[in-house]
Amino acid sequence: MKKLSGQYLYIFLLVTIILLWSYGWVLTKMGLSYMGPFTFAAFSLAP
Repeated sequence: MKKLSGQYLYIFLLVTIILLWSYGWVLTKMGLSYMGPFTFAAFSLAP
């Protein structure tokens, strides 16, 4: 298998980070439909 050049690797990593970040936003919106924002923040910050 060919090794990716540096530029393509950086683009792949950037796209991966963007997808993970946007999926986190979707999960937050889904969680807020079940509980209030302060309760959600308390659960997300709980150890």
